[in-house]
Amino acid sequence: HTTVTVPNSKVPAYRELADSPLIESPFMGTYYLMLNTRRAPLNDVRVRHALALSIDRETLAGSVLEHTVIPSSNYIPVGMPDYDYPPGLDYQPETARKLLAEAGYPGGRGFPSIELAYNTSENHRAVTSAIQQMWKNQLNIAVSLVNQEWKVYLDTLNTHNYDIARMGWIADVYPGSFLDVFVTESGTNRAGFSNPRFDEIILNEARATTDRDRLMALYQEAERLLLEDTPIIPIYTYKIKRLVQPSLEGLPANLIDRYNTRFVRLDPQAAAWQPQASAE
Repeated sequence: HTTVTVPNSKVPAYRELADSPLIESPFMGTYYLMLNTRRAPLNDVRVRHALALSIDRETLAGSVLEHTVIPSSNYIPVGMPDYDYPPGLDYQPETARKLLAEAGYPGGRGFPSIELAYNTSENHRAVTSAIQQMWKNQLNIAVSLVNQEWKVYLDTLNTHNYDIARMGWIADVYPGSFLDVFVTESGTNRAGFSNPRFDEIILNEARATTDRDRLMALYQEAERLLLEDTPIIPIYTYKIKRLVQPSLEGLPANLIDRYNTRFVRLDPQAAAWQPQASAE
């Protein structure tokens, strides 16, 4: 009566149907690139910032991913309740080129060979290939793609044996569940990011306050610090994509894609959805 997901390539056709069974909605997950800040030239924040500002997320989400994701230059996913987002790492190619020149690589000249790693997936291959081309077009730098199977990939990240790597984080409807990842001593902080003020906010101030407005302001400050240092480059917020029969009730889309089957029922009077045969 429902699917878990829908292949990206099939989504446009389902959208066009008048009685489409397709459901799409934001999902509390962020797709991002992780930068190894311990390695040159990525140990220069100007280089990291240049890489971030030269990615056209709107084109990536539309032309490459069929609008099956929500482009975002913020780390906290789109749709977080009661949260005011700090300025993101928006597409600014001219600024990106200036930053790269300031870092010693005008027009990309002299930029060393670096790699962008991803685990095996057609989606990851498409995304990383598009970003590779954007960096070539906007910054005139060559970045090699490296594909690894999941277990090897995790070992690569855990040993910090990478330059740039694709990553995703899915959590609940709470900014701290995303920001906790990047405190200095976190086992999931594989980018080498360390900021005393960020740690103070996440480990102490946020945990001590009971005022929600104050809490959200603290998280906004923490995300701002993260984006300014740019150990990661947010790319998009995930979407839920599923097909649902008209007879299925009590299973609406929600931000964390979790459901209480106690409230799910089937309407025996509802006609089953069937794909229409195309006219010849």
